[in-house]
This record gives sequence, structure tokens and C-alpha cells, in this order.
Amino acid sequence: MTLFDGGGHTFVRNIISMHDEAGVLINPSSNNIFIRNEITENGTVGIELDDGERNTFIDNLLEDNEDGPCSVDGSSEDNRFKGNDPECE
Repeated sequence: MTLFDGGGHTFVRNIISMHDEAGVLINPSSNNIFIRNEITENGTVGIELDDGERNTFIDNLLEDNEDGPCSVDGSSEDNRFKGNDPECE
């Protein structure tokens, strides 16, 4: 799933898995909310933030992604992660 140059979307209880790259790529996009999604078994990371701001990720399952749960680049600011398993650092 790629969010490019948009925002203000809410994603609840979706299954996002088996992608060759990241499960969710946000580049650039802001003010999105992800709650209780299963983002698993993707080819790189579960969530990749590349110039994403003010996005919220709560209680998402982020298991078994090839390169870990998340990747957040330096230009991504004010994003909130809470209760994800495993947690994004």
C-alpha cells in the first residue's frame, strides 16, 4: 500500500501482507491514522515513512516483515506510535 502526496485517511482492521517491498509506504503523506491492522510478512519493513508527518499508528500487528517493523527517515516528524507489536523504535 502506498500513500503518495495525500493525507487524512483512516485505516482500521485491514490485512496488509506479502508485498515485495514495504507493507505501507508513506511518501510524502500526513495526518493518516492506522489502527489494529495486520501488517505482516512483507519484503522489507512493515511501515516505511519517507517524508511523512503527523501520522498515527496504534495497536497494529507488525510481525515477520523481512527488515523489521518500521523505517522512519529523518525528514519524517511528529509521528505517533503506540501499542504496536513489535513496537517501532
